Amino acid sequence: MVGFLLGFQAPAPEIFDLTVARSYVATKEYLSAVEFYRKYLAVKPDDEDAAQELVDCHLQLQQASEATAILDRLKQDSPGLHRRRAIAHRAAALQIYQNLLKGSPSWHALTGHFRFEAGRYREAFYHYRQALARSPDFPAAHAAISEIYHRTGHPDWAETEVQLEKNRPATGSYKMALDHLQAVQAALLALGKYPTSWQRFDAQARSAKNHAEAAVLFRKALELSPGNQAIERELAVSLWLAGKFSEAEPLLSRHEMLVELAAVQLQAGETDKANATLLRHGLIRDVETAKLHARVSLELNRPGAAVPLLQAYAEQDTDGSIHLLLGRAYQALHQPNPAGLALQNAEKLRKTNNVAAETEITPPI
Repeated sequence: MVGFLLGFQAPAPEIFDLTVARSYVATKEYLSAVEFYRKYLAVKPDDEDAAQELVDCHLQLQQASEATAILDRLKQDSPGLHRRRAIAHRAAALQIYQNLLKGSPSWHALTGHFRFEAGRYREAFYHYRQALARSPDFPAAHAAISEIYHRTGHPDWAETEVQLEKNRPATGSYKMALDHLQAVQAALLALGKYPTSWQRFDAQARSAKNHAEAAVLFRKALELSPGNQAIERELAVSLWLAGKFSEAEPLLSRHEMLVELAAVQLQAGETDKANATLLRHGLIRDVETAKLHARVSLELNRPGAAVPLLQAYAEQDTDGSIHLLLGRAYQALHQPNPAGLALQNAEKLRKTNNVAAETEITPPI
C-alpha cells in the first residue's frame, strides 16, 4: 500500500524472465536483446551470467568498449568470463587501432606491436623505426626494438638500443590500446588455471600467431565442446585463411558462410559454383566481397561486369590487388591505356605494401 501511495511501480513480470532476451539473440536481434538485458540487470544487478550474455550481444554489435566496461566490473572467476575478457579487450584494442590516423607514430607503434606478436620481426622493426622517425622519444619504441634484436640474435645491439629508451609514459589512444592488450594477456594467464576448458583454447586461438596455429587450437576447443557452432565458424575461417580449403569447405557450407565458401570454390576452379554462391549472398558491402565478385566475372569471361565494381572500390586498395584485377579486366576488354595505368598503380601499391616485409634489421642508429 505504501508503495502504491508513493507512486511505486513494480517491474513488469516478464523482465524477470530471460527467455525473451535469449529469443532475440537466437534471431540475431541484438539491439533488442541489449535493451532487455539492461532492464533485467537494473532489477537484478548481481546476475553475472546475464551480464556476460549482455557482453556477447555487445560484441556481436562490435561495441567492444561497452563489453569491456561490463566485464571489468564482474567478480566471477570462471573460464567463460576470462575468455570473454580476452576477446573483448582484443576487439577494443583493434577498434582503437583502426581509428588511428594511418602513418601516425601511434599507428606505426601499434602495427609494430601486432607484427611482433605474430613473429614478423622485420615488419615490426620497420614500424617501430617509423614511429621513432616521426616522434624521436616515442614511448617504449626503443625497448621494443631492443627485444626484436634479442629475438633475432643481436644481443649487443639490444643492449645499445635499450639505453636510448627515455621511459616516457604512453598517453592517449596508444595507452588505451596497450591497456586493453595487457588485459588480454591477463585473461589468457587466468585461463591457465583451467587447462582442460574449451574456453582456454578458444581464447588462445584468437591470439594465435598465424591461421594454421589458430586452427589447431580451435580444433582442441571443439574437442572439448563438441557441436559448438561458434567454434566451428571460427575454425572454418582459420582453415580457409590457412589455405586448407578441402577441410574448410564443409564447415563453411554447413554454416552458410557464403563469401568464404565462394572463395574456396573459386580456388578449386569451381567458378560456376562460386558464382551461384555469391548470388545467394546478395549485396556487396565490402572490398573483399567486391574482389571476389570481380574474380568470378573475369573467370566467366565477363570483364565488363568487373570494371565498375572494381572502380567503385579502387580508392580502398591498400595492396594493389584491386588495381591488378582492374588491369586484367581492361586487358580482356582490349583497352590498353587504362589497363596499363591500372597495372602501374597496382605495382606502386604492392611495393609500398611490401616495404615493411623487405626491411633489413639493421644496427642501432
